[in-house]
Amino acid sequence: MAICYQCRQKFYGNTCRCGWQAEYKCWSCKAKIVPEDCNRCLHCGWFDCPSCDKCGCWDNRPLSNEEKEKGLN
Repeated sequence: MAICYQCRQKFYGNTCRCGWQAEYKCWSCKAKIVPEDCNRCLHCGWFDCPSCDKCGCWDNRPLSNEEKEKGLN
């Protein structure tokens, strides 16, 4: 799940209903991740970073917004 930076609504996928397209920043190297240009990890569902190849499978990654909401550790 993502939160739109334009209208602040939660949405699934890469594009919000208002038209804003999701872009992410790698949690490890801070490189820009554009969903249309990256692969999604089959194990964790996070995007593979095009610069450092890290995804959400790494132990030291931060919690996702969805994990924070649910109180998962």
